[in-house]
Amino acid sequence: MTVTADPAASTTTATTTPPPIPPPRRRLRWRSPVGQPMWARPALLALAVLAGSIYAAGIRDGLVHGYYAPAVKSMSESWRAFFYAGYDPAASITLDKLPGAFMVEALSARVFGFSGWSILLPQVVETVVAILVLYGVARRWLGPAAGLFAARHSRPRRSWRPWRMPRSPTPC
Repeated sequence: MTVTADPAASTTTATTTPPPIPPPRRRLRWRSPVGQPMWARPALLALAVLAGSIYAAGIRDGLVHGYYAPAVKSMSESWRAFFYAGYDPAASITLDKLPGAFMVEALSARVFGFSGWSILLPQVVETVVAILVLYGVARRWLGPAAGLFAARHSRPRRSWRPWRMPRSPTPC
C-alpha cells in the first residue's frame, strides 16, 4: 500500500497494488484432480491401458465377418461405396445395414490398409473410451472407488481372455 500526501491539496490518497498473480501450475494428466483420492487417476489409467493392451492382443485371433469384411474393403477404396455402404466399389450392391455401421472400420482400413487388424482396431479404441466414460459417470454418482469397480467389470468377457477366443466363427 502506498500513501501519498499532496501538500497543495489537503487530501491524502491511498493506492493499493494487488500482489502479483503466479503463473498457473500445469497439472499432470496422470495425477488425480483436486478433491479425488491420489490413487484414482493412476488406477483408472492403468486399467484403461491394461484393457486396451489385452483387447489389442486379441486382435490377432479376432474374427471378421465373411460378408461384411469385403464391404469394408470396398468402402475403404471408394467414397461412393463409403457413403452408400456399397458391397462393391461402384456401390451397385449395398449392404443390409446403414452406412454408419461400417464407416469407422472403413476409415481405419483406408488409413492403415485393409487387414483384420485395421478392421478390429476401432473396437479396441471404442472399448477403452467406453471404460473411461463409464468411470466418469459412476464416479459422479457414487465416488471414485465405485467408478473403478464399474469400469473394471464393464469389459466384455472374451476380450479379456484372448487365449480362449474361438478359432473359427460361430454360425449366426
